[in-house]
Amino acid sequence: MVAQNNIKPEHFVLHALVNSQLMEQGVFTPLEWLLTSGRLAYEDYECWRLGQIDFLDQYLLGNSERIFAELDIIVAYAETIGLVSEIEEYLPWQRTDKQVALKMSADGARSTRLSQRFAPVQTSPQMDMFFDNPVVVLSNNIINALLDYAAADAQQYLDQLYQQAPNYADLAIFDELLVLVRQFSEPVFDPPAELTLLQNLLPDVKRLLRNKSRDFMMRQWRRLSEAVKQKGFSAAVADLHNSYILAQAEDWRGVSAAILAEPDWRQEIILCRRLAECGGRRHNRGEELMAWCHLCWQFGDQASIWLDSDKLIDAGIRTLWQAYCALEDELDLDQAPVVDEFPAWILINEPGLIHILAEDLPQHHQSSAASYRLVHQLLKARQAAMADQEIILRKALRQQQPLLLEALKLKL
Repeated sequence: MVAQNNIKPEHFVLHALVNSQLMEQGVFTPLEWLLTSGRLAYEDYECWRLGQIDFLDQYLLGNSERIFAELDIIVAYAETIGLVSEIEEYLPWQRTDKQVALKMSADGARSTRLSQRFAPVQTSPQMDMFFDNPVVVLSNNIINALLDYAAADAQQYLDQLYQQAPNYADLAIFDELLVLVRQFSEPVFDPPAELTLLQNLLPDVKRLLRNKSRDFMMRQWRRLSEAVKQKGFSAAVADLHNSYILAQAEDWRGVSAAILAEPDWRQEIILCRRLAECGGRRHNRGEELMAWCHLCWQFGDQASIWLDSDKLIDAGIRTLWQAYCALEDELDLDQAPVVDEFPAWILINEPGLIHILAEDLPQHHQSSAASYRLVHQLLKARQAAMADQEIILRKALRQQQPLLLEALKLKL
């Protein structure tokens, strides 16, 4: 057991990630942690598995020393709760006669740390008997062949499984997955039907393939993405757009490009929300905040609900929102600050953002747009030491939105 009173608060988050991955996949791997926490872009992982880059650690997002320090905390926790470590090999997806394991890092010690796989100890004799069961062996062989996209091998093992266990519960699922593997090199002729099929299969894929399910499904999402890449966004079929499909493949750069290519994305609540999540996962703060600004201006009621949620990808956004709402008590207001002025307050709270968020960001003519522009201009004048201009803009802001001027005074 871990002594709770000896754990630093920030460590609880890392421990929770280990527990969550164990619950979902039965094992914990640093690689999965890097992917799910946004410290590694899936498209870079994909290039590594395809042999297009040599070492994965060169593409970590953020401070690598901090990432490995967090990994040390995670490993210590995994060992404390009794998980057993082994080294997992990652082979290239492109099959050759002589498969050579890929390297996580040019540094041998780092490569070993990133290649670890932690799992609970299997101490029960019944478990050994279970894994020696011929039906289980065949099922695992089918799964491995499907993961390799080796249709002929998967078919051979599946035929044997039909003979040995004709009532095996997952035969139909294996059949459907084998069809996906066989059709992988062919174009998608019916994108809506293919989308429905993949969505319906996903729970079973996660159950059967566990921590390898992402690798299997990624190729299928990519295939579907090609079929819809020329299709514009329609709210009526919002999932039949690459802002959704590429998100399933965790290609966040592709998601961003698909959204920003839509001329009216700012008027679509679904696209704004997807871009906010995308920016958070890519650690692209400018993109993330830009999307939240448009959500607050155009879809305030729903934006405030999302900002109150504890399930945001970037918890920092919720912290900002809570600080903004706290102005009600700090300034002894009669009512809570309104959501559509939140973007202007973000600039006040972090003046450096005027170099990231454009002055002409608002595309509407509501009063909140004028407030935002005034704050942007005022902060720019202040940074340029243009005192006379700053005084003029302060007077204009007092007339436009007194709350924001009072908030500004709190920061000065």
